[in-house]
Amino acid sequence: MIILVKCPFALAFLSIFMVSHLLFSADDWQIIKVNGHDYLTVENIAKFYGLPADVVPSGEKIQREAVKNPLEFVRGSREAMINGARSWLCFPSVEQDGKILVSRTDVAKTIEPLLRPQRVANVGKVQTVILDPGHGGYDKGQVSRYGYEKDFALDVARKLRPFLQAKGLRVIMTREGDYFVPLEVRAQIAPAVLIEGGFLTELGECRLIAQKDWRAKLAQAIGVGIENYQALGVKKQPPMLVTDYRRQGSRETIAPQATSPPLPPPWQRPQISQPASLESAVIVP
Repeated sequence: MIILVKCPFALAFLSIFMVSHLLFSADDWQIIKVNGHDYLTVENIAKFYGLPADVVPSGEKIQREAVKNPLEFVRGSREAMINGARSWLCFPSVEQDGKILVSRTDVAKTIEPLLRPQRVANVGKVQTVILDPGHGGYDKGQVSRYGYEKDFALDVARKLRPFLQAKGLRVIMTREGDYFVPLEVRAQIAPAVLIEGGFLTELGECRLIAQKDWRAKLAQAIGVGIENYQALGVKKQPPMLVTDYRRQGSRETIAPQATSPPLPPPWQRPQISQPASLESAVIVP
C-alpha cells in the first residue's frame, strides 16, 4: 500500500482521500436521489456511526475551537469538520425537504476513512510513503517576510524522510530540489493525504514555520501520525475521537484527581445505535 503525503503550508484544512470501501447493510442507509446522484441525510450518517452531528448555516465558517460534535457540515458547502479535522467534501451538501444531504461518495471516500481508518483495505500493510512537497521552482507558493512556502515544504519533507526510513518504510519524493512538478503529474502518482502546516499569512505562525526546530517537530509529528495509522489496521482499533482528547485534557488541566479512574478508550465504551452488521454489502461510489 502507498500513502502520498502533501506538505503545504498556506492551506487551512486537512483532507484525506484514501481509496476505501464502506460496508453497510441495505437497511442501514436511506439513499435519496438528487439529479441522478446518491445522497444520504446527515441524520442517517450520524445514526450509522453513532455520533452526534450538526449543520452550520450557509455562508458561515466552522470554527475549530468551537466544534462540539465529531461531525459538522456547512449548509450548501463542501466544508466539513470530521473528527476535528477540517475537510473538503467532493460535493457540497444539498438541502431537500428540510433535510441536509451529503453525497454517498463522500461518505465512502472522505468520512469513512477519517472515522474508521482501521477498516480501510490493507491499511496495516503500508510499505511505501510518497512525500509531495508543494510548489517549487518558479512557483514560490505563499510568500512571507521569512521565506517561501516551497522551501519550507521541501525542508519538512527532507526531515520526514529519514524518520520514516528508520521505521522500515520506503520513501519516494516527488521533488528533491527547487524545481516545479506539474499538478497533473503529482495527481497521477497516488491518492494524497493533505496536511496543514500553518498559515504563512499569519504573523505568529509564519515565525514558527521559519524556525528549523519547529519544522523538525512538525516532520516528526507527521511521521508519528503515519506510524499510528499503520497500527490501526494491525490492532483493528478505531482512532480516539478529538472530543475525547479534549475531554481528557480538560479534566487533567482543570480538575486532576489522582483517585479517579482513567477514561477508557472509545473502543471499550458502549456503542450508540450501531448497526447489527456492516459486512453485507459494499458502497461503490
